[in-house]
Amino acid sequence: MAVNTNTKEKFDKLNTLFSFLDTTDWSEPSYDNPLGTNADVSVPIKVICKINVNDSSSNHYENVGFATDSFTSPDFTIDATLAPLNVVTVNNSIQLPLDSNLQVVTGEYTIDYKFQLTDDAAALYVLEAQNEYNYLFTDPSPSLDVDINCAKGTFTVQDDTYLVVDNVSPSTTSREIKVTFPSDISASAVTTSLANLVLTSFYTNTQQVDLSLTLTYSFTDYDVQVKVTKHVDADVECDSNLCEVYCCLKSLYDRMEYARTKNRADYDRLREQYQRANFLAELIKNAESCAKDSDINSLMESLKEITNCTGDCGCSGTTSRLITSSNSTAVVSPFPTLLEYTSSGDTSRTITSLIGKSNAQFQVYDEDGNVIPIPSSSFNSATGKITFPYTIVSGLKYYVHILN
Repeated sequence: MAVNTNTKEKFDKLNTLFSFLDTTDWSEPSYDNPLGTNADVSVPIKVICKINVNDSSSNHYENVGFATDSFTSPDFTIDATLAPLNVVTVNNSIQLPLDSNLQVVTGEYTIDYKFQLTDDAAALYVLEAQNEYNYLFTDPSPSLDVDINCAKGTFTVQDDTYLVVDNVSPSTTSREIKVTFPSDISASAVTTSLANLVLTSFYTNTQQVDLSLTLTYSFTDYDVQVKVTKHVDADVECDSNLCEVYCCLKSLYDRMEYARTKNRADYDRLREQYQRANFLAELIKNAESCAKDSDINSLMESLKEITNCTGDCGCSGTTSRLITSSNSTAVVSPFPTLLEYTSSGDTSRTITSLIGKSNAQFQVYDEDGNVIPIPSSSFNSATGKITFPYTIVSGLKYYVHILN
């Protein structure tokens, strides 16, 4: 006996299998035994089926007992005690039909079902149903937008995937955006289930960005569950200018320090150049913060001319370096800083830029170029306070050179 059931097929493209959903109210009289007795819905309903695609001469699938109404090996069973949301247990794995590109075959699907029920007298009887429809589903195309803002120190990932298929939005969406840092970095990958991810700490070199979407669509005649993925290799080169700044300043500093004890006239000239170069370095850092690329190029040319530097001295290397966001300014890689002070009879000086450093990472010298020795016992790394070995005469200038 053919009846109108509410049995629906799901194209589970994750596992390339058919699964089934049944919301039939089996207690309705229309599903009673044609001999007159009522169905006993407390007994699980056994189901067998056959599936034909595009009117093929051979079925894509047919249960071994379908022709003879044998339910020895049912394809699935239905627990109707929780109607209208019935529990379906799939017993036989029925593969989806795939083409040569391993995509689910589109076109006309005909699904024939036979249901074995038990009546209230414990007798068995069989009902039949058929579903026919066109399966024309096309996977949504995943889209990722990655924006690297070196000026602000942000790495932004946006899932821009258009999820609507045939005017239907997915009924369920599971998303994962994952950012994996360069291979020489031990930090764990960052993940989110949101459509937007903003990192304020990332690294130079290549970040791997992966999007995974698991989507379920409910159409009138069938359901589809699909997983789509997208991979992007995002190259980060935020510090190319700063590498050149650092190496040019370091080269000039080395020449200046050599001249300090060898040639006083050269030392004074090189120290003046070094101070001018540091001012330019500060301007370059500020220009990076404002994304003033044309100004950066001009300032870099001036800095190279002052420092007699032709490139980045080969110091850029391949080691990944941390990029972090501090308010609205990117903090990339420190370069040498020369700080000038005028003494008011100073016996100490607190410099916040020295917090976390050691006394080997800076030098103090007077305006004549003489180094003022600062032993580790006279420097507080936690506060950045330097205690001088003597009182610096009021009105004299002295310099704190932060090396790295």
